[in-house]
Amino acid sequence: MNKNVYLLAKLINSEANIDYIDDALYIGSVVLNRMRIRNKTMSEIVHEPNQFTGATTVHFKVTPRSLEIAKKLMSTGTVNRNVVYFYNPSTATNTRFINRMNSKTLVYSSKFHNFFKD
Repeated sequence: MNKNVYLLAKLINSEANIDYIDDALYIGSVVLNRMRIRNKTMSEIVHEPNQFTGATTVHFKVTPRSLEIAKKLMSTGTVNRNVVYFYNPSTATNTRFINRMNSKTLVYSSKFHNFFKD
């Protein structure tokens, strides 16, 4: 299987609440959209400094559910071609980033995350 599928599955598992499929699909979409817009590899996007805190945690691993979601995204594409940023309002502490996001257009809001376009 493609190494990108596993990398996306790891990130989805570490950033999303897997019980909420929309969160996982939108987080995966952020990665795929950044790859397209910035013309970078998945590894470059996922491991870009100060972008995905989950990539440095013990949750950065493949689970059956995250692998299923990553496979779906890789085969069908993003759920929204505009989302490029997200954060969890309950846990975010970087006020500079939060203020920057407040100037962006909110595309989708879930129980755990807000997703924005440029």
